[in-house]
Amino acid sequence: MTRNSLTNQTTPLVNFMIVGTHKGGTTALNHFLDKHAEIHMAPIKETHFFDQENLFGNGQPDYSAYHSFFEPERKPAVKMIGEANPCYMFLPRVAPRLKEYNPALKLIVMLRHPVERAYSHYNMIVRMEKEYLPFYNALRVEEIRLGAVAQNYIFTGPTTIYSYKSRGFYAGQIKNLLNYFPREQILFLRNEELLKQHSETLQKIFDFLGVPNDPSIGPEKIFEGANPPLEGHIRAELLKLYEADITELEQLLGWDLTAWRH
Repeated sequence: MTRNSLTNQTTPLVNFMIVGTHKGGTTALNHFLDKHAEIHMAPIKETHFFDQENLFGNGQPDYSAYHSFFEPERKPAVKMIGEANPCYMFLPRVAPRLKEYNPALKLIVMLRHPVERAYSHYNMIVRMEKEYLPFYNALRVEEIRLGAVAQNYIFTGPTTIYSYKSRGFYAGQIKNLLNYFPREQILFLRNEELLKQHSETLQKIFDFLGVPNDPSIGPEKIFEGANPPLEGHIRAELLKLYEADITELEQLLGWDLTAWRH
């Protein structure tokens, strides 16, 4: 199939997505999966097609514009075509759009200790020179920052940038996904699995996607950076904030998240 026929089609081209979470290992996973001979990831990570409001405001979106991001013809054996975008899990309006695009879509959800995720997110934004408040102060004004743009979301705006603690409430985000996709089409993972059990975790993902295992895809350090130590009183406050959500998540996924309570 030629590139032109691929990009001009309106039927689903993409059959799986890594939808979350931000700072949860999605970049690393995107990198590892794209090494597989039968998997093609979008050359531009996070196309942000499904969270651009202007593309969905007037009826049927132009999926051919979305497909133009992909170049699967570069891999003769390609079977699975995917994208990684952690905003897709966080924004509730995206899930129905994904279902409308491809009801058979497979979703991969990578989760991380919510306190560590929030602090990593904050430090990334500091390095990008988009945050000048101390972490504690930024947490205090988060609702104000996000509330001001709740109805006017743009993917380069405050909702994406300053949602440090908001993105860590996973249970509601997952229940929203389950409202639109059956449980068997979603693979839930913890980022520590990819870090500590690299080969086993990739094999689990390959099985989920229906492609053969590739043991040659070894572990690498992807965008790893050291952050200053998190102050104990901030960690304790965030742990208390997330306590109920962690309990709900354990019940929802059948996980033991004792390690996330420290």
